[in-house]
Amino acid sequence: MMMMQSLLRWRTGPRPPKAVTVVRQPLQFAARRYHRAAPAADHAGSVLDLAFERHTPDSFLGDAAEPLPLVVVHGLFGSAQNWRRVARNLANSLGTTVFALDHRNHGSSPFSHGHQHTFHHMSKDVSRFLDTQGIKKCTLVGHSMGGKVAMTTALLDSRVARLVVVDSSPVKVQEFRDVRAQLEGMMHVNRSKPASLQEADAILRQYVEEKIVRQFLFTNFKPQSETGLYECRLNLEELHPYIIREVNQFPIPIDGQAQFEGPTLAVLGSRSHYVPESVRPSLRMLFPNIEYVELDAGHWVQAERPTEFVDTVCRFVRQHPNV
Repeated sequence: MMMMQSLLRWRTGPRPPKAVTVVRQPLQFAARRYHRAAPAADHAGSVLDLAFERHTPDSFLGDAAEPLPLVVVHGLFGSAQNWRRVARNLANSLGTTVFALDHRNHGSSPFSHGHQHTFHHMSKDVSRFLDTQGIKKCTLVGHSMGGKVAMTTALLDSRVARLVVVDSSPVKVQEFRDVRAQLEGMMHVNRSKPASLQEADAILRQYVEEKIVRQFLFTNFKPQSETGLYECRLNLEELHPYIIREVNQFPIPIDGQAQFEGPTLAVLGSRSHYVPESVRPSLRMLFPNIEYVELDAGHWVQAERPTEFVDTVCRFVRQHPNV
């Protein structure tokens, strides 16, 4: 319950209007600059320009500042907003810029078409982001689906200097039946075009029993300005084949041929089942310099234990300064 309430707090709140860069300076947090990406052309194999939030530190830390930026990629049905509080605190604690990205088909990023929501495509989007921002080295952080994207990118793109994987595994560990039910419910709601969230909830509860989960999913539904009817801002048609075919896959063979030899941290939830002991040899085969930290949490580690999570990541970054 606490985890989902935290997610809901981070997901809600005012969204910047189109084509406007918003700069705010809260008392306790870093300035936020939100950028809406222009949609890329829809064609086979396309790489998309992702929407993102940039978090800069409140104060100058001098020589104590971390020179490399952090790039954060979220999980399924999420967005950069999920990471806003944690990203701000990471920026302030490390004295560096933190970028939180919206994956394709999520948040404010453009949609893909033709079954292009794959780990390979999402990894290419992240590399494109590094290109457009002129980032030569970074620490890459990814949760769940974003964790697989981060692992793929680290194995393919030499600009990843450090890797932080949050409760994610390259090996199949479960069937994700609850996620399939959530997607099917959202597709039903989207087809019905409800005039209110109460109408939408009557539909979604047929698929998702937990009210707090339904409330989280509804943060992806917005009333249309012309009709007032609710529509989903996720690209559900692309996410459907991803969940059916892709979610348990990993695009790089785990055979010891491909390795990321940089410092790697796996932050796990002690009450989660996403990274059991049995998959750790596979992780070490891909990431020989991996270390593990378990926090008292479920799958959404950074939401349930934000302070401990930030402390853990900062300690890891400072332990590996010369990358």
